[in-house]
Amino acid sequence: MEQLPLVISPPLSSSHEFAAAAEVIRTLHAAGYDAYLIGGCVRDMVLGLIPKDFDIVTSAKPEETQALFPRSLRLGAQFGVITVLTNGLSFDVATFRREGNYEDGRRPSWVEYADLEADVRRRDFTINGMAFDLSRSSVIDLCGGLADLREGIIRTIGDPAERFGEDALRVIRAVRFAARFGFSLEETTRLALMSAAPSLGRIARERIWQELEFMMTEEHREVAFRLLAELGLLPHVFGPDVVWSSETIVRTSARLEALASDASIVLVLACVLADGVARAAPNESADRVVEPYDEEAASRAEAVLASLRAPRSVVDGVGALIARRMVWAAQNSLREGRIAQLVRNDRTGTLVSFWAADAASFGLADAVSRIRDIADRIIAEGKAHGGKSRMPVNGTVLAEAGVPRDATMGELLAEAERLWLEGKLETEADVRRWLADAVRSADASPCPGNSKPQA
Repeated sequence: MEQLPLVISPPLSSSHEFAAAAEVIRTLHAAGYDAYLIGGCVRDMVLGLIPKDFDIVTSAKPEETQALFPRSLRLGAQFGVITVLTNGLSFDVATFRREGNYEDGRRPSWVEYADLEADVRRRDFTINGMAFDLSRSSVIDLCGGLADLREGIIRTIGDPAERFGEDALRVIRAVRFAARFGFSLEETTRLALMSAAPSLGRIARERIWQELEFMMTEEHREVAFRLLAELGLLPHVFGPDVVWSSETIVRTSARLEALASDASIVLVLACVLADGVARAAPNESADRVVEPYDEEAASRAEAVLASLRAPRSVVDGVGALIARRMVWAAQNSLREGRIAQLVRNDRTGTLVSFWAADAASFGLADAVSRIRDIADRIIAEGKAHGGKSRMPVNGTVLAEAGVPRDATMGELLAEAERLWLEGKLETEADVRRWLADAVRSADASPCPGNSKPQA
């Protein structure tokens, strides 16, 4: 066992969350129970980071914990966990325990109360197995976590095959921690991880989604993606409908590197899936299409994310970006108003960033300069989505001019929007002139509903 004195200083000492967790521990101590901070929060404290949440372990039984904290929930009581509600926060307070076999790959077949050492031995990785004794302000390390933090190693506690066999989700968690901290996988842990990868098929897809979302919204997402690829995990995470090759893995890494650190999960996943769901790259086919939409690729991406139980907003957003992927490569065949229209109607707010990252992955970072100029202009003019400027023509204006409310009206409104975005339809006089020409053209066409809006 190794112990490390740890001085709690600002900003941690002034943290509302830490103060509330400390108060829970002091209450347990005052009642005669042992209690410690445990797991990831202790790891982060040792690394000088501010934990996002604090977990607590104690010698108190669930009913004893609940007696001390009337405002608490028994949602995990069968596993020895009580959720304590205090100071506007919630803390999981778990009784020291050891566990039986994980027959369903997620939950133990039995739980029995034990001591701190037994509780630590059931956990996943050494860096997550340390406890913090608040009364002595020291870290208690029973499994070598401090040494592995110093060496930058991800290692399971005990037999890695057993740990991954208990819960295959630990396979993805190992990658996430390695990427987040820039650590390497200890060799036996790495080999066991690769052997356990097929077991991810037994894991509920929404659990994989949760880990994937954590991983892909962190700063080192590109490192995480490369690790998933190197370890052969991509097919087990995204399923068989996403096709990977050495070339597309390199391009995907380049796209992720091109993103800002605070990129949204929608933008990140569009960059991850863009090649894997497409059957042609933008530079291979964009010049052969009139309207550069790839709805088939979008549908495949949406199906992959839906199978992971991703939120509907993420599914739709990624699909919308991938559908419009070809635009940056086909922009020379598109008028300015059409590009501006796509940018204006982008509800994700990330379309230009997606095009820029995709172009960069082909070594063509400058290819989106025209698109950026168009986007910057309509933003400056207040014409982007949410801007203050309003188009001077709408369906009511067209109806009053005698345009039927059918496909013709929709096409005319789309054309009006393109002209407005090009700066050619700004005043009432502009509208009157354009409307007169548009109505004459519509009257002269035998099948106005069959006409196509100009690309």
